Amino acid sequence: MLGRVIATGNFDGLHQGHRRILDIVNAEATSRGLEPLAVTYEPHTRHFLGTPGVPALLTPPLEKKDLFHDFGMPLEQLSFTPQLAGMSGLEYVRDIVIAKYRAQVWVFGPNHRFGAGGKGSIEEVSQAFPGLKIIQLDSLFLESGLVSSSRIRDALEEGNLDLANGLLGRSYCLEGLVVPGDARGRQIGFPTANILVEPFKQLPKFGVYAGWAKFEGEEHLAVVNIGLRPTFDGQNPSVEVHLPEWAGDLYGKRLQMKLDLFLRGEMRFSGVDSLTSQITCDVQRAQSVLNQRSAH
Repeated sequence: MLGRVIATGNFDGLHQGHRRILDIVNAEATSRGLEPLAVTYEPHTRHFLGTPGVPALLTPPLEKKDLFHDFGMPLEQLSFTPQLAGMSGLEYVRDIVIAKYRAQVWVFGPNHRFGAGGKGSIEEVSQAFPGLKIIQLDSLFLESGLVSSSRIRDALEEGNLDLANGLLGRSYCLEGLVVPGDARGRQIGFPTANILVEPFKQLPKFGVYAGWAKFEGEEHLAVVNIGLRPTFDGQNPSVEVHLPEWAGDLYGKRLQMKLDLFLRGEMRFSGVDSLTSQITCDVQRAQSVLNQRSAH
């Protein structure tokens, strides 16, 4: 059995800093004739050790699997259990990094912590396991600041989609199964697909966005409303996707919505006529901007 080059961490967002780590894993694996592997934790370590759902997740488990698959990196989602959380740093490296995953090279980012209480010591590990090569990368700075999952969350909450996407190195996504809604969109001439996103998913600032909806291997221009639908006195956040250039039944399909353009914040309208007029403007702007971008 081949040894491995592994990277460990929560990898929430699979942002540009994470991708740099995975690039090193691939390069080391290729040069040494080893297998690459990323190991992430389920649930997120901070959800286990602190409050479930805090912080909100940029990439819940299913979405994370999809992203790693698209990146071309094998992924193992390791159950974060009381036993794992209680291991000392040396036990974690001996039993998990080396014994379970056959690591000969271990790569991680600047803030990576391991062992009970995050007290694992790289120096102790290097002395105890001299055959294990350890690579710890420095912080990555882009867009006038640190690349981090928390900075991306802040940008999304502020509606700064351009910053969030720049730090991610890709479009921020919402994905999940299409489930029945209240059919109000269909009644006013703009049918929508209601996406049931995974628990604890980070929603961006409530409002209207444009991008591309992907399902069954095809992408379609889309406008998505995220929020409480105040015109209809909504109580719970919803994600509703309208496909202006496609018609059909999406119920039960898994849909991925890539957010590329923030159109406007959430608004309450005086009635259906003013709402439909604004949606028409939203769709026209989305088509104008995104079709122009895709042509370049």
